[in-house]
Amino acid sequence: MKVTANKAEAFCRNPDKSIKVFLLFGSDKGMVRDHLSFVTKAYKQRAGNDLSVSKLAIEEVRSDLSLLYDEVLGFSLFAEERLITVEEVTDSDKALVQSLLEESDKLTAPLVLLAGNLTAKSQLRKVCEKHSAVASVPAYADDQRSLPNFVREFFQEHNKMISPDAVYFLSQHLGVDRGVTRQELTKILIFVGEKATVELDDVQASSASESGFFLDDLLYAVFDGKMADVEKLYQLAIENAAQPSIIIQQLSKQALRIHAVKVLVDNGTPVEKAILVTGGPLFWKVGDRFKQQARSWSLSQLLQIIEKLTAATKKSRTNLGVETAQCHRALLTVAAMSPLRRR
Repeated sequence: MKVTANKAEAFCRNPDKSIKVFLLFGSDKGMVRDHLSFVTKAYKQRAGNDLSVSKLAIEEVRSDLSLLYDEVLGFSLFAEERLITVEEVTDSDKALVQSLLEESDKLTAPLVLLAGNLTAKSQLRKVCEKHSAVASVPAYADDQRSLPNFVREFFQEHNKMISPDAVYFLSQHLGVDRGVTRQELTKILIFVGEKATVELDDVQASSASESGFFLDDLLYAVFDGKMADVEKLYQLAIENAAQPSIIIQQLSKQALRIHAVKVLVDNGTPVEKAILVTGGPLFWKVGDRFKQQARSWSLSQLLQIIEKLTAATKKSRTNLGVETAQCHRALLTVAAMSPLRRR
């Protein structure tokens, strides 16, 4: 059974009782964790909190499949209800999962499989999506439509309001990973204390007092070609424990949005409308700079940038020791290409 991304959270909060196996996968690891939390909570409620959760390592399962069979086909002496989780499942485990699904009607406990990003061509996804007793649930990074709702709901759950300006500001600077987003919103929550409404000033002050998670100044300095500012701001970001991989991801996100706006503008769409269509309004302090970048950068340049950032991300993943240097080099490379550098 295939669950669409826009229905994933609601489904995990109240999963169909006919589902015996869950495949939780996606590029957003934080959201995958959220989905697991929702599924676990749902089963705890159904069991009256009398739920035993067992975690199996995929390496153990691969070497001895009977470990998994004993868990999902057996019975517990200590709890009426059980839930089994297996992490880091990959496409290579397709046969393992397929053999288990042949006996899905005999499963005595729900099984949750956690995976990373699985493409549409993934054989494991296809097996799970075709089986009526399995829910294949994706977790993709929040976009400019889903992120504002998540921000508002987060503060509502903590009995706080948040101003529209603060929501828009956060929507422009978060969303790479649900776990990172939740962490940063929690920082803001602690910062405002007993205050009933979170304002834009609170968000900015909290960000400045913590790790500088919003990288506006750095991102815009890069696309403006301001080399000295890039050097200074990157050093500041690293000193404040900003993750190079997150910086690269945010820079890629910025490049993709400029490219999307540029395509529309080149086809006759007014820049203001193009900005709204591609992700909603910009924070007012950076609006003019973004418009200038969208007008100045060419589509071919932006495609080059996107390719370079993709390569930088891959290289940092395979050699963590050079991640910081790789990020620094990528920022300077993009800044050096800026058509605004000569102005």
